[in-house]
Amino acid sequence: MRTAKIESLPWFLRFLLLAWTLWPASPGHAQSQPQPYLVLIPSGGAPDIVEEGTTVKAFGSNFCASAGCSSVTLTIGNDIVKPQVIATVSVQSDGTFITSFVMHVPFPWRYMVTATQEGPNGNPLTASVGIGVPAGDEREVQPPPTAAERAVDHDDRRPIHGLSEARQIHFGRGSG
Repeated sequence: MRTAKIESLPWFLRFLLLAWTLWPASPGHAQSQPQPYLVLIPSGGAPDIVEEGTTVKAFGSNFCASAGCSSVTLTIGNDIVKPQVIATVSVQSDGTFITSFVMHVPFPWRYMVTATQEGPNGNPLTASVGIGVPAGDEREVQPPPTAAERAVDHDDRRPIHGLSEARQIHFGRGSG
């Protein structure tokens, strides 16, 4: 009676039912490890933008914690800049790690930070996150004028800040 009900199903539903019953038994599926994950959190600003010289915290999960696995190596690079090691960190017993690094790159651009670990069988575990380093406006910061520089002299003449005395235009009473 039971087989009669299954045989009465359309062929594609029978196929899906068969695939569903065999799925957990397929080799590699039941034993596969979750994909490693990497999160970068800058000390300030937007989550995917880091200013040059800013400290960045890196959080990883689902990495290998067994004795046969290597430490995790963090690298930064892009299509123009060869990847450079920025940190090496041990993995905790739960497969996570936390570390921090200071962002130093040769020029503003979009970079890829990659966490790589060699598993016990020699296969690499990797996770990557893109991050942007914006161009900064390098300019000399000038402090505001002091009270003495802003003071009005006895002839009601107001000096113009930043001009030499010979080039200043004075507005006052008379030709004094």
